[in-house]
Amino acid sequence: DRDLAAAALTSLFLALAAALIACLLALALAGAARQARRRGGPRAAALYDALPTALLAVPPFALTAGLFIILRPLTDPATVGLVLLPLLNAATALPFVYRFVAPALTLAGERYGRLSRALGITGVDRLRIVDWPLLRRPLAAAFAMAMALSFGDFGIIALFGGTLRTLPYLLHERLGAFRVEEAGGVALVLTAICLVLAYAALRGSHARP
Repeated sequence: DRDLAAAALTSLFLALAAALIACLLALALAGAARQARRRGGPRAAALYDALPTALLAVPPFALTAGLFIILRPLTDPATVGLVLLPLLNAATALPFVYRFVAPALTLAGERYGRLSRALGITGVDRLRIVDWPLLRRPLAAAFAMAMALSFGDFGIIALFGGTLRTLPYLLHERLGAFRVEEAGGVALVLTAICLVLAYAALRGSHARP
């Protein structure tokens, strides 16, 4: 029905935004860690590596609640949700995304780092020519994993009521109204999407560099 289609599109938009942000952050941190190791700064590299893992100690729901309470008097809740949800879902997915991206970027540096510097290949050109062949499959797997985590999230979206209706929130609505058959349909769609994304992430994680 229309509610299901609208919720699916909202979930897709939020999942794509969260996955893109998480992958960009992981690339930035992994690149900074690789640069620090090359320059002989193991402590700085260890700090960059530890930052994504440290996010696991921050409860996403508590962080969302605090930001929501602060920003709600200043702007519309739907607008707050469109900004906060991708950012917070990206922060939640970042520790897992980093585990895909960082080893591939480190391997590219170990194999071709000296050659790249000797040829003067830096910046975007290095990412495109040198890093991308080793990075594309792990990055695709990380993107799929981040999307799956965002699609299945309910704890963060619960704060925004009906202003943003994602698939998990629509499932909650249908169950609350005792519309069990409709809830089963929503759950089937949500489960199928998450299984496809999880399978894509699993295939990418086992791909050889």
